Amino acid sequence: MAIAVKYAIGAGEENLKIYKDKNFQVSRKEDKSPITLADKKAHQVIKEFLSEYGLPILSEEGKTISYQERFGNFLDDRSS
Repeated sequence: MAIAVKYAIGAGEENLKIYKDKNFQVSRKEDKSPITLADKKAHQVIKEFLSEYGLPILSEEGKTISYQERFGNFLDDRSS
């Protein structure tokens, strides 16, 4: 759990670096929702953490993954 907190703080620090500059830019994703460089950097920090543990990554900034990929391992473990 301490490692997860460390990465959450790291993601927040990446956000603050961007947002301290009052002139940060906001662009639009394909679905027209806003996204900033801070969003992308925070996503990268969290993605690095989750990938170390082989956990599937589902986020607004990442790709869409199937239900089976997200929950398959958890569902398989329940039947044991």
